[in-house]
Amino acid sequence: MNTPRIPLFLAIAGALPLVYAALLNMGLPPISELQPWLPYWDDGAGLMLVYGQIILVFMAGVLWGFATLATGRLTLLVYVLSIAPALYVFFYVQTSQDLLYGFIAVFLLDLAFWRLRLTPPWWLGLRLPLTGIVCGALWFGAPM
Repeated sequence: MNTPRIPLFLAIAGALPLVYAALLNMGLPPISELQPWLPYWDDGAGLMLVYGQIILVFMAGVLWGFATLATGRLTLLVYVLSIAPALYVFFYVQTSQDLLYGFIAVFLLDLAFWRLRLTPPWWLGLRLPLTGIVCGALWFGAPM
């Protein structure tokens, strides 16, 4: 099933700061050098860490929303799993490598929630390529 346009557009836009951070870490000059009137953050490592943490916590909120659809004996489990990314960020994330592991784990949670039919049918079609983009940015653009 095709991903609706609005979620697809917003998800791609949401991945761009991590791609930008990776490019900064790989030597791209900051946007401020090209267009001084644009908002920017010229510290790729800091941008990657802060924005990545924000997105992982956001994904916990998305999973929480999916958990509200659960019924029966799995209800408690899916609620607990839905907050795991936020707890992971709070207690553990300190590096881009930690973020990489977190995004892989969130994709596995996406897969589990999709298999439980708690997500829209198109969810994995959105999440798989986005997870690839984000994990690629974290892998190749990690600060040295």
